[in-house]
Amino acid sequence: MDKKVMNNCNLSTKYNDLSIIHSKKLRVDPANFKILSHCILVVIATMFAKEFTPEAHVALDKFLVALSLALAEKYR
Repeated sequence: MDKKVMNNCNLSTKYNDLSIIHSKKLRVDPANFKILSHCILVVIATMFAKEFTPEAHVALDKFLVALSLALAEKYR
């Protein structure tokens, strides 16, 4: 995932296989991606309170939203 985080301009193509697995094989409800993203934000904010600036919050939230959309791509 590290390499994919560095260049997240086309996450939907990079996570295409993972999206297929989540939609077809695991049948994960795509609403759960948003819930998981929120949980990740809360945990990171709690564990790294001083380092988790508003700018870091916005950046991480933006990335998690893009990742959630990429994983939910095959549900459409």
